[in-house]
Amino acid sequence: MNLKPIRPAIDYALNDYTIDKKEFVNNLFSFLSLNKLLSYKNLVIGVSGGPDSMLLSYLLKEFALKYDFKIHAVIVDHQFRKLSFKEASLTQKRLKMHEITSEIVKLEKCKKKNGLQEWAHFKRLEILSSIAISKKSILFLGHHLNDQVETVFMRMAKGTGLWGASGIKFFNYWFNTPVIRPFFQYTKRSILKTCKKYLIEFENDNSNFEKKFDRVKVRYTLEQFNE
Repeated sequence: MNLKPIRPAIDYALNDYTIDKKEFVNNLFSFLSLNKLLSYKNLVIGVSGGPDSMLLSYLLKEFALKYDFKIHAVIVDHQFRKLSFKEASLTQKRLKMHEITSEIVKLEKCKKKNGLQEWAHFKRLEILSSIAISKKSILFLGHHLNDQVETVFMRMAKGTGLWGASGIKFFNYWFNTPVIRPFFQYTKRSILKTCKKYLIEFENDNSNFEKKFDRVKVRYTLEQFNE
């Protein structure tokens, strides 16, 4: 797994190759061994139902089979939309087809009008880390290179300085829970190509296209830069 610094935003669209399953599995094992994390025999995955987390679940299942780990997926229903629980249930059925155990956790409806996505992000992370702690697990999240670029862009725009430029960590600890985001070197396009290769089904969250959210605004801005 390549841990070189994330490329500048101007270059991030170049890394669009299909993810090799065997390479991913072997590199992840090497990373866990190097960081003395092989004592954890359980893996918890935060699953939204989108292409990133569904592909990650598929690849981690392959890893678990080869190296004798147990995996458990957690689907957090933010209840932002009327059909959110239906989509969560469909995601759970898809995971079951890959013999991945899962659970759905519903968030209480948030009455905030501002900072809704940021609130949901931290609530989701709290839930995922607490479940990971209870299972003595490593927590895996499906953030990718586009997410990293968007995050750095948003933080720098808010004047967060060097902290903002550092972006999201590939590997860190959240309340003593090891958190790994193994897709940091891959673009969204690369993930979509790999989903197509392995016939991975997923849901598209309509909130990812609503420009009332800051991250979506940034996403459209970066797409214009690329063009």
